Amino acid sequence: MSRPPIDRTAPSARPVPAPVREATDRAAAALAAFIAEPVTMTPQVIRRCPTLALPRLLGRPSSPVIGIYLGFSGDLDGHVVLLLRRRGARHLAACLLGRGRDYRDPLARSALGEIGNITVSSFLGLLADRQHLAVRPTPPTVVEDTAGAILDGIAADLAGQVEEAPVIEVTITCGAVQTGGTLIILPRPSRAPEAAGILGGEG
Repeated sequence: MSRPPIDRTAPSARPVPAPVREATDRAAAALAAFIAEPVTMTPQVIRRCPTLALPRLLGRPSSPVIGIYLGFSGDLDGHVVLLLRRRGARHLAACLLGRGRDYRDPLARSALGEIGNITVSSFLGLLADRQHLAVRPTPPTVVEDTAGAILDGIAADLAGQVEEAPVIEVTITCGAVQTGGTLIILPRPSRAPEAAGILGGEG
């Protein structure tokens, strides 16, 4: 009996390694200090996603999302994106600024950018600490668009350089509000193997 062909564009799930849990705990503690309310961030699963499949990561590329984007440079450089569905962004904005505040409000977008900044900085800090690297993140940019539009440019930029990216699905609980997010870390090739190993993306 012949086996079905392997789909090399499908993300492969792996157990969440201890360093990723350490990074999410660090991010949750920093967020709790930022908003003065209990916060937990729980990594649910980590996947290796082929770079070319990133635009389809959340299903339909036309799915509307809020993307919080940061670049980073130094000894390690690349891109990081935290994707939130619009409902999740609305919940977080309400948690941060009170109900009735729309996530598209400039103040809410700034607060969402800071959530992404704190979360991403925790992961970059982990990579830097483990590999003794200097890493400098850029200020966060908050974009509302389709998942395909946000991820297609990044995939194109890294095409032929990085074959797979660690993708971490997280649950963020802020007070009584709970929402999911997708964190995508895309280091450039020079240090990609070390970064993938720390984040559980090794082959």
